[in-house]
Amino acid sequence: MAALAACGAAGAVAADFPPAAPELTVEQILEKNAVARGGLEAWRKIQTMVWVGHMESPGGPAPQAPFVLQQKRPNKTRFELNTMGEKSLRVFDGKHGWKAHPGANGRPDVRPFTAQELRFAQEAIVIDSPLIDHDAKRIAVELGGEDEPQLAEGRFQEMRASAFVLPGRDIAIAGQAKALLDWHRRHGFCPNCGHATQLMDGGYRRQCPQCAGRQ
Repeated sequence: MAALAACGAAGAVAADFPPAAPELTVEQILEKNAVARGGLEAWRKIQTMVWVGHMESPGGPAPQAPFVLQQKRPNKTRFELNTMGEKSLRVFDGKHGWKAHPGANGRPDVRPFTAQELRFAQEAIVIDSPLIDHDAKRIAVELGGEDEPQLAEGRFQEMRASAFVLPGRDIAIAGQAKALLDWHRRHGFCPNCGHATQLMDGGYRRQCPQCAGRQ
């Protein structure tokens, strides 16, 4: 009887837990993301977008720096950052880019984008997120874990030869992966306090657990 009573009690306790929610597939997650934006058809009709916010840098000279990001399809952007009353600008008109920073003589120091900055601006995803029309953007989407990637395992070889073998989609994925891993190797520690940073947002951001600084 004691054994039966113990079994019955255990069964009662187990019954109190709600059933585990079913795991979503990649397709279901993409569909939910589109629905949350009002549907793909409505989202694609949006031609301009403005983001207003602030960048945080605890421990720095300006803990919060307000910014305004203006975007227009297909890939025009204007980014304005206000740091302690001084404005910095980054403008891309779809073909050319300029950046302006406060100069020593009180006049803005205006310079064109470097080749790397220009290439980044040309390839940037404006208004849409990487999850919108990801196939057309040659972006792979898959479910992954939350663990920090083992960056010391494996290595990348010269990729130029692969351009003649792999399809364009795979080359784009490999290039993005290499750039992301290289970025993580260079940003393992917080520039504000020196504490080791943690991977966030699927690897597209790092955050310091000590001072909450973001990269």
